[in-house]
Amino acid sequence: MLFRSQLRNRFANARFPASHALALPEGRYFLVNHTEHSVRSSTGAILWRTVYGKPSFWNPPLLVSDRLVILHGNVKTPLLHANARVGDRVSAVLRAVSPQTGKTIHELALPGAYHQRRYPPMAVLHTQTVVVPDAVGGLHAYAVADLSAGKTRRLWTVQAGTGAPLALVGDPAAARVVAAYAPTKAGPNLVAVDLKTGRKVWTQRDAELATSLAVYRNMVVYGTRQASVVALDVATGATLLRVTPPTNLTPDRELAVMAISEPVVDTLGRVYITLGEVPRLHVRDFADDPVRPGTALVKLADSINAEVVGIQLSSKRVVYTSSLFQIDYVGSAALLVGMDAVGLFTSDNRLEFCTPEEEGE
Repeated sequence: MLFRSQLRNRFANARFPASHALALPEGRYFLVNHTEHSVRSSTGAILWRTVYGKPSFWNPPLLVSDRLVILHGNVKTPLLHANARVGDRVSAVLRAVSPQTGKTIHELALPGAYHQRRYPPMAVLHTQTVVVPDAVGGLHAYAVADLSAGKTRRLWTVQAGTGAPLALVGDPAAARVVAAYAPTKAGPNLVAVDLKTGRKVWTQRDAELATSLAVYRNMVVYGTRQASVVALDVATGATLLRVTPPTNLTPDRELAVMAISEPVVDTLGRVYITLGEVPRLHVRDFADDPVRPGTALVKLADSINAEVVGIQLSSKRVVYTSSLFQIDYVGSAALLVGMDAVGLFTSDNRLEFCTPEEEGE
C-alpha cells in the first residue's frame, strides 16, 4: 500500500529555497543554498546570514560539532585579462564555518571544481579527523582541532580515483574510510584508505557499480547497473555477497533494470535498495557517469517503475518487496526506512511511503 506526502516549506513565512539543511542544538537549523548560508530558529527567524557575492555551488555540509560546520563546494572569483574582467573563475574550496556566529574560520583551496551529482561527494568525520573528497579523485584529511583553530595543516592527501566519488564512508570498527567512484575504462573504483597514514589498504574494481555505499558491521554494500546488491569485506575488499533479487520489473531493448537509490541497512542487518526500469538513454544519468561533467537533475518525460527490495545480509534472502513506485525525477536517490514502511523521494518535492510485502524471515 502506498502513501504519498507532498513536501512543503518547513518555514511557512520564510522565503529560503534550501539545498541542504542541518539540525543544530536548541531547535536551530543550518541552511545552505547557492546564494547564501544561514542559521534560523524553529520559526524561521534569521539568527545570522552570509550572502555570497556570486552564486556558488555547495555539497551537503558536515556537522562536526555545535561549533564547527564543514562546507565544500565551488566559489566564483573575477577572471581578469589586461586588468579587465572577462568572466569568473570557478574553483573548489573547503570552508570551516562557526554555526554560532556564521563567521568563516578558515578557507582552503581544493583541486578542480565540483559538478552536480545524484550522489554528491560527502565529507566524513571519523575519530576527530575530517576527510574531504575533491572533484578530481583526491581525498584530503584534516584534524578537527586544526580546522577549529583556523590552521592550514593537512594530515595527508591521496589520489583515490577519478572525478568526485559516489560515496565516502567511514568504517565504525577501524580507522579506515572507503571511497567509491563511478567506473572508468580501467583501474579500481573502490578504495579503502587508512585514516592515520592515508595509505591505500585495498582496491577493487566493479564496472557495474551504480550507487553510493552503506556500511554494516564488516560489510560495505552497494547496488549495480545489473540490479544486483553487492557486499564487500570492509577490511579486505573481498566479495562476500552478490544477489540479484527477483522483481516485477522487466528489462528490454529500451529499458534497463538497475539500482537507482542509496542502499540503507537497518539494525537487523537488512539492506534496502530501490531498483528501477530506467530508459537506456538515462542509465548514465542515474549512475552518475564520470564521462559527463555533471548530472542534470531534471524531471523525466515519462515516469519509470521502481520497487524497493530488502535483503537479509546474513542469509542472502530477499525478505521484503514493495509495491510499485512511479519516479519522475532523475535526482530521486534518497531512501528512508522505518519500522513499518519504506519511503522514497519519487519527485523533487514528493515523498511516498510503502508498507513492504513480507517474503520471508
